[in-house]
Amino acid sequence: MVAESAARRAALAADLLSDAIRLREQLFSPYQTSNWCKDGTLVTATLTEPDAATKRNLSISLAVLVDKHCVLDKHDGQEEDLSAVGEWLARLRDESP
Repeated sequence: MVAESAARRAALAADLLSDAIRLREQLFSPYQTSNWCKDGTLVTATLTEPDAATKRNLSISLAVLVDKHCVLDKHDGQEEDLSAVGEWLARLRDESP
């Protein structure tokens, strides 16, 4: 049961990362927007990129997906290799009394 849960978390973490990549691509892709006028006419336009509010919402969703991906990886001890600074800080923590 534990191994099965770990495998499911690993699959979910991979899916979350894939979703994050798709959202990031949307930040810089053409974006179709629409708006209803007072006379009931629907006006649509394609922008070269999403507007600021849409980019903000995409960025928030992207951040949540990446964060949850990292949480799942850390849960099962699959942390990425530390950067040089991270390794240095880890050595300092280990050497401190």
